[in-house]
Amino acid sequence: MSNEVLTKVQLFLDEASGVAGGKSSTRCSIPPAIIEEFKEACGHALERQFTKRENEHRIRMSGVGKPLCQQKLDNDPDVIPQVDYTLIMKFLLGDIIEAIAIAIMKSAGVNIQDEQKPVSMNIGGIELKGTYDVRIDDKIY
Repeated sequence: MSNEVLTKVQLFLDEASGVAGGKSSTRCSIPPAIIEEFKEACGHALERQFTKRENEHRIRMSGVGKPLCQQKLDNDPDVIPQVDYTLIMKFLLGDIIEAIAIAIMKSAGVNIQDEQKPVSMNIGGIELKGTYDVRIDDKIY
């Protein structure tokens, strides 16, 4: 993230804590529309993590960099993955932390242009699909 984004967030959080400038001050607030977006994002996170979906395997952008043997095992229908029951909570907490970060950045006046947009890339005849988290000042994160 750029220093400008970090500075805006730090100033907003200082103000929100009520002690900006070392003195007690009036707290800032998050606009109601951003609170509603946050609620929607949290609901979407619950829905996404607890809704059954097809288990179609494909190479995803998030898997790029994994060893080829692991990619092949992930695609083998005879291999039953050992999934830790806490994994769903880790994914859910990640989604919620991201929603909090977006709400705070928007409230701090950070120029968020897009979020959670689909992207794809063709590498070696394989179409990799994924989503980027956020676009700020024409940079993808």
